[in-house]
Amino acid sequence: MINSIIAMTVFILVLSYAIGKIVSMKLNLSEKLPYAIPLGFFIILGLHQIITLPVMIWHLSSQVLVILTVILGIVLSGYALFKIKLWYRLTWQLDYILIVIMAGVLIYFYANVDSLNYSGEDFNFYIPFVGSNVNAMQVNMINPWSGETGVLNWIYNFQGYYLFLSALSQLLNVDYMLVTLWLPSIIFLIIMPLCLFNAVHYYFKDTHWFMKWVLVGGLFCLVNDTLSGMIYSYYGNQFRPLIMIYLIWIYVASREKETPWSILSLIILMFSHYSVQSTGLFVGGMLVLLLLGFEVFIAKQPNLKLPVTLSIPLAFYVIGIISTMSMLFALIATIILVVLYPLIYWLVQKFSNIMKKIMRFALILLLASILLISIVMTLKGIASPVSMASFIPDYINGITYFTEKSFISYQAILLPLKVIYTLVGWALLIGVLCYRCEVEEYRLYKVILVGTLIFFYNPFVAPFISKYLTGIVYGRTTILLFSLITFAVGVKFYVSLMKSIKAKTILTLGLTAVFGILFINNSVIHAQDFSLKFLINDTTYDPYYKLPYDLIEAEKALVEYKLEYFKEPDYRTTVMSCDLRTRFLYEPQILVFNVATLRDFYMNYDTNPYEYRMFIYSLLTNSKSWAEEEPSVYNDLERRMRAYTIEFVIVPADGDPLLYETLGSFANRIYINNSYVVYHISYLNQ
Repeated sequence: MINSIIAMTVFILVLSYAIGKIVSMKLNLSEKLPYAIPLGFFIILGLHQIITLPVMIWHLSSQVLVILTVILGIVLSGYALFKIKLWYRLTWQLDYILIVIMAGVLIYFYANVDSLNYSGEDFNFYIPFVGSNVNAMQVNMINPWSGETGVLNWIYNFQGYYLFLSALSQLLNVDYMLVTLWLPSIIFLIIMPLCLFNAVHYYFKDTHWFMKWVLVGGLFCLVNDTLSGMIYSYYGNQFRPLIMIYLIWIYVASREKETPWSILSLIILMFSHYSVQSTGLFVGGMLVLLLLGFEVFIAKQPNLKLPVTLSIPLAFYVIGIISTMSMLFALIATIILVVLYPLIYWLVQKFSNIMKKIMRFALILLLASILLISIVMTLKGIASPVSMASFIPDYINGITYFTEKSFISYQAILLPLKVIYTLVGWALLIGVLCYRCEVEEYRLYKVILVGTLIFFYNPFVAPFISKYLTGIVYGRTTILLFSLITFAVGVKFYVSLMKSIKAKTILTLGLTAVFGILFINNSVIHAQDFSLKFLINDTTYDPYYKLPYDLIEAEKALVEYKLEYFKEPDYRTTVMSCDLRTRFLYEPQILVFNVATLRDFYMNYDTNPYEYRMFIYSLLTNSKSWAEEEPSVYNDLERRMRAYTIEFVIVPADGDPLLYETLGSFANRIYINNSYVVYHISYLNQ
């Protein structure tokens, strides 16, 4: 199985290199962005998103998904072979040494870390999301949190990246969990160093090779402010910031020389941006507005067509959302857009000055409306994830970018570190804003930063933006502020202030050292906060599944018993487990208490429906002291469990003896190992 995954990974990387090389040459970017794999992979994801939109809209079978994925692979491979003269020569670069070292170290780190150790992370949704669409009669028809059948929420329904993994799992006939954990992780941990090198080549072209390597190290520490990118590297969220910077780079290239290839690449990359995570939707929409603002307020030679072009994928997304409500309305909306976009293109070409004024007025009106609605929401006490009052204490740290925690308790060191934490984010932003260059590209970067702070990230607009656009993940808006571009240009500004090569070298080394200290500090804090565990020589964990052997064996025993007892392979059993990672394994099953209910309970969103389930979960996970403090808590356990039709219960093997005694009075113990005990509750006599 692992060999199949490795072979497919190599194939995707080679195809990504070929497609990326062809596209970068068509866009005249092969010198600025010499490493083609990232661009090629993002193009593949975008194309896959486009061709599978009908599958997601109409919830077609996974068989159709696999067929479309295979067709895409054949077409792209055929095109790459047809254009082989453009890409087959791989010239030696000194950078390859560091790229191989970085990718090798990152993959080794990922292979030996417990990346499924924290039950609250989003992987509890996305790993089952991939599994629920393997060999499915209809895709996106199972809730990944719980396993219950039902149409997936529109927020998640159009994330084609995960369907891509589902298709590969079904095509290779390999366990979806192995595919999800390893294939995209290896690709990401190779792509990330390549993106860093591309950024250094883009902004520091004439720098000595050794200093380029130093800059790559500094940017790595900035981009990976915690270990998340290396621990959860299979998560689509890791690709999203990288896709965004390619969107901006190709947007700049399109302004310099607009071609059909550049327009098509922009559209495909925006589809790719939407495919990897729902956050890509609102961040992409924000980016379109910011680029439009640049064209109508700042650009010397505005090109209104480009922001309009970038909005096309967003329009398709909206049509997809409408289709979940009414196919008729979706058809009408499609017809309107088919007519509207050519009309807008004609208007911006024929009456560019008038359209520029209209769009300028529309943006000012939009900002005024957001401010007014936010004020009204505050005055009327309308609840929102972020209020004007909560923005400062809860989200101002997003501006500083780094955590104020420190693993160093020595006060003389802690205080300077906190000062650095507070200043480094502002320093990078100010560096971009102060960078003087006649090239319009740098003015575009400034507009993105200033526009984000004015339109989307301040206490006055936070109530509206968080309630109607971002939801509880409002903090992810900061990716528009702290992107790889911001880091690179910010560093470039401070280095450019130095006159001599020696001074530039000293400053570059000094900044990289500071970024390295911050990265080490944040990584240690992250490891402590999430109880990070390394699996080297740990015989209790399966190194491929990254789960305890005991949990895997307990789940296998449950499935075998279910098949023997119910005689129906597709019967969806209801399970209550002390370990929420149970949801990863062996479809189909319904996890009665899952990460979503746990989150909702603690976030106080409609608590009542979950309090009984939370109570049962607490009984299953708490220590032996419960029996000594309050033995009566178990008196009503059977009634509560039967109220939710719980059929199987998984409890820790070192729990409260009274819990086992209580469960044994109404349930049959079917399996036990060193870590878990599995019970079956029968309903035949009811």
